[in-house]
Amino acid sequence: MTPLTESIARTEFFAGIDRKLLKKVAESAIACDYEKGQTIVREGEMGLGMYVILKGRVEVTKERDGEQIPLAELGQDQFFAEMSLIDDKPRSASVTTLEQTECLLFTRDSFVTLMGKNPQLAIRLARALAERLRMADAIKSPEPGPAAQISTIAPAAEEMPGVV
Repeated sequence: MTPLTESIARTEFFAGIDRKLLKKVAESAIACDYEKGQTIVREGEMGLGMYVILKGRVEVTKERDGEQIPLAELGQDQFFAEMSLIDDKPRSASVTTLEQTECLLFTRDSFVTLMGKNPQLAIRLARALAERLRMADAIKSPEPGPAAQISTIAPAAEEMPGVV
């Protein structure tokens, strides 16, 4: 495997897929480098696709009453902006680098093509979205047990990290 393919294989989104598909995924990726303090995704703008962090850290924020509210910090092998793979809606949050950061961009068009030929990618996307929806639901309506514990440390349901 190439270093890029190995990096993609380590991400939570792509972990466990076969080498042949990993190679196709790597071929569709666009490498992006960002300096510290650079905005990758801006709330309210249309999205290009999903990003996977290869190196560095980013902060997810949402504007509320003219102030940027921090929602999450993401780092190596994590992904964000996956919602843009399935809809043409404006971004729901901003993502800004906390240090020099390297990402891979998977554009909506290239990823939809890959999903059409490899349904397992569509299933992974559905699972990722379902997991984040469950987290949002648990935060919105906490019940006794683990969901209630999450709600004490997590942001409001409309401010879920990575759902941009």
